[in-house]
Amino acid sequence: MIDVTKISIAQFIDYCKLLETLQPELDKRFDDKAKITGLDLFTRYPEYVGAVVKFWTGWDTVKDKDPDLVLGIFAVADKLTVLPEPRELKAFEHEGAFYHAPADLQLLNKLAPMGKATFGQALEALQIEQLMHGKYEMIPYVLATLFLKEGETLDDIDISERAATMGRLPLTQAMNAYFFLARSASTWLKRINRYLEAKVMPKPAKPELVH
Repeated sequence: MIDVTKISIAQFIDYCKLLETLQPELDKRFDDKAKITGLDLFTRYPEYVGAVVKFWTGWDTVKDKDPDLVLGIFAVADKLTVLPEPRELKAFEHEGAFYHAPADLQLLNKLAPMGKATFGQALEALQIEQLMHGKYEMIPYVLATLFLKEGETLDDIDISERAATMGRLPLTQAMNAYFFLARSASTWLKRINRYLEAKVMPKPAKPELVH
C-alpha cells in the first residue's frame, strides 16, 4: 500500500514532523526504545501506530481494520526513517524540466566541486542550511537555489515556488541531489569566509609623511 518510489521529499518531511509530535509520549511509555516491537506499540501506544498508518493510508481510523494489516503497514512505514545510503546526483529531470547543479571548476591541479556556482547561490544555500538545525524542512529550498534550468539565474525564479516544485521530487532523488550539494559545502564556505574576511579586515593605515 505504501509505494516507496512515489513518496516525495515533502511527504517525508511531513511524516518526520508527525513523528516529532508523537515522540514525547513515546519517551514516557518506553524506557528502552531499542527493543520496542510493532506489537508492543500497538498494545501499549495504539495512538502512535494509528497515527502513522492513517498518515500513509488516508484512513479515518484503524479500529475497524485487521490488526495484522495495520501492523504490516506500520512495519513498512517504520522503515522509512532509515534512508538508503545516498549517491551523488548532479542533474535530474522533474515535471518535464531538466535541472542541473553548477558545473565543477578546475583550479590548477585541484577540482572544485560546483566551483562555477555564483557567489549569490553559495551564500543563499548556506544561509538556508543554517536555518535547518538538522531538520529536513529546508532541503527543497536548498535544491531550488542550486539546481536551475539551463540559462536560469536566481533572479529568474521565485525560490518559494521553486521549492514547492522541488518538494514534489521523489524522496530518494531529492536526498541524492542534496547529498551532492552537501559534499560541496566546504568549497563554498572557504570562498565565503575569504570574502567576508576581506570585507571586515581593516585597511592598513597610510604611513605619515616625514617632513
